[in-house]
Amino acid sequence: MTSKTQLVKRHITDKIHWQVYHPGERIPSVRGLASQLEVSPYTVSQAYDELVAQGVIYAKVGAGYFVSLPQAVSQAIAMPNLGDNVLDTSWLLSHLFNDVPKSRASGSGLLPKDWLMPEASLRLASKKATKSLDYVYGYGQLQGYQGLREQFARQLADINIHAHASSMLTTAGVSAGIEMIVRALCQTGDSVLIDDPSWFWIIGCLQNLGMNVIGVKRTPEGVDLAQLEQLLEAYHPKLYITNSVLHNPTSYSLTPPNAVAVLSLMQKHDCYIVEDDIYRDFYDASSNRQLLRYATLCGFGGRDSQATQRVFYLGGVSKILGGNWRVGILCCPEKHLEAVLRQKMLINMTCPEITERIICHVWQDPAYAKHISSLQQRIAKAHHQLIKRLERLGLAPHPQCQPSLFIWIDVGVNTAELALAAHQDGWLVAPSHLFSPTGTHGTHIRLNVPTTSDAFLEWLGNYLQKDS
Repeated sequence: MTSKTQLVKRHITDKIHWQVYHPGERIPSVRGLASQLEVSPYTVSQAYDELVAQGVIYAKVGAGYFVSLPQAVSQAIAMPNLGDNVLDTSWLLSHLFNDVPKSRASGSGLLPKDWLMPEASLRLASKKATKSLDYVYGYGQLQGYQGLREQFARQLADINIHAHASSMLTTAGVSAGIEMIVRALCQTGDSVLIDDPSWFWIIGCLQNLGMNVIGVKRTPEGVDLAQLEQLLEAYHPKLYITNSVLHNPTSYSLTPPNAVAVLSLMQKHDCYIVEDDIYRDFYDASSNRQLLRYATLCGFGGRDSQATQRVFYLGGVSKILGGNWRVGILCCPEKHLEAVLRQKMLINMTCPEITERIICHVWQDPAYAKHISSLQQRIAKAHHQLIKRLERLGLAPHPQCQPSLFIWIDVGVNTAELALAAHQDGWLVAPSHLFSPTGTHGTHIRLNVPTTSDAFLEWLGNYLQKDS
């Protein structure tokens, strides 16, 4: 049976692991925690003494108890199993690979299975791609299956991005494409700009590659231009990685003036934009909202001078077809195409052509365009319904949060603590500090529009009521 002292210790260590308490931060006083947990001050004092002895916390005479430095904490306490820790982005990533029911996973980054491309269409495309398998005996084309690249060029032309198949290469998903670019252009210790907030994987990936990760505030109109210019002058970053359309996690999109101003600053400070447009198929062009992608302003290949080629543009299919379809396509400035291809050879050699041929057949199927149109309507409807449900809790997203996979919502409380409480009750929540390159505590959570259930909103409402 677990003693009360051990329960108090677990309470403190859980909050350290979940980043509710940060290194150097003062934790509750002995009497304060005793009152909160309804135990005796002696029990809390005993727990604190044991944590001090283990190096998890330290005492300052007359000031109280404080969290030790990260290295001391990690050496003193065995880290929980993968899936129980949100100390870094691997916590949330781990949930992509487990069996948390979608109805309990408002923090998920994926569509539910029944929202994806129907299996019948994928089977038909697979059958066509495997009718002849002569091509599987070699490595294929280094830049990727030409038929797929040519189709992608036609799709981009429909959204006013001018790119030729010769300036493209396929990747094992958008994430692999981003890593190739970073490896090709940066060295350990270089600064890389990302949005704040930003896709949590980007933060972990860049840190793992030894980059100095710098956040620039993302607003409903785009980037905070004044801060961007200050950061460019101070850090001289090689890259700025962003979503211009339906940004993750906020679902904001760029305004044309902001896009033009950002590109001008990139040119002035010799910095390149990595434009991740993984959510392009979620955007309903019939909405008549005026928006602009960076790649629209910056052509690829010999058509434009190399001086104006400031954008690496990435698209993929995993959000529409399913997470297992790891196919991305990268449009690359001519100047850097060879360097990125070299990284592809070192990381992957080439990508599986059989998968690329299947995607090519999926795109050729008239059912694909119908699926995209249906999905956009379904997302828009679910987005508006979720906003109404949130309003009943007294919550409202920013008006410029557009219909997409996510809603970024301010719940008015520390969301690291909220995520811990949710985890203990069997819910997967995506708290705001995971999306910030500074790890700053915030009061937002990212909600997955299709998987945020009424049952979770009821749990959320009860939690917020108790917290108030």
